[in-house]
Amino acid sequence: MPGATESPAAPPAGSARWFAWLFTPRSARETLALLFQLETELRAIVISPRDHGVAHLKLHWWREELQRLAAGTPRHPLSVALANSTRCTASAWAPLGDYLTSLELDLAAVAIDDDAELERFLALADGHARTMALSLGGESDAGRETLGAELGQSIRGVQIVADWCATAMDEPRRQAVVRLAAQSRARWGRAVELFNGAGLEALRGLRVLGELHLAFLDRL
Repeated sequence: MPGATESPAAPPAGSARWFAWLFTPRSARETLALLFQLETELRAIVISPRDHGVAHLKLHWWREELQRLAAGTPRHPLSVALANSTRCTASAWAPLGDYLTSLELDLAAVAIDDDAELERFLALADGHARTMALSLGGESDAGRETLGAELGQSIRGVQIVADWCATAMDEPRRQAVVRLAAQSRARWGRAVELFNGAGLEALRGLRVLGELHLAFLDRL
C-alpha cells in the first residue's frame, strides 16, 4: 500500500479522499489529487471569510480562471498543473462553473426553504463531481457526466445531512433530513448502476468515495 509520501499531491492518508486516490489507477491519480486540491482551494474562500467583499472578488477571479482553463490558457499554478495532467476537452472543465455558483450561494448564505430550491442547489453543487467523472474517464460524454451528477448530488446531500444533524432541529427540519437522506441513497443507487454499466477502471476511486459517504450517512 503506498504511503502518504509517494506523491506530494496525495490527499491526507486515511481520509475518504485518500482512499479514492488509492483506488484510482496510477495514471489518473495526479489529476484526481489536483481536483481535490482545487475543491479545497475554492471551499476555503467561503468558509468563515474575514471580508465577504474580498471573498466575492476571489470567486470572480476563479470564474475567469476556470474559463481560461477551458480555453487552454490557465494562469494559476494549480489550474496549469491540471491542464497538464490530463487530456480532455474543454467541456470537462465547464461543470466547475456550476460548482463555483454553488459556492457563491454558500457565501451569500442563501436560505434553502423548500425541496425545489434544494434540488436546484444540488444540481449546481455536483459540478465538481461531474468534472471528476469527465476528466478521469477520458473523452467527455453525457453518460459520465450523468454519473458524476448522481455521485456529486449524493455526496453533497450526505454533507448537508451531517451539517443539519449537528444543529438543533425542529420537526420540519427533521423531516427534511429524512427526505434528503433517502434521496442521497437513491442517487447513489443510480450512480452504482451507471458505474456498473460504464466499466471504467479510471472511475473506481470515485465509487469508493461515494461508498464511504454512504457509510457515513448510515452512521448518522
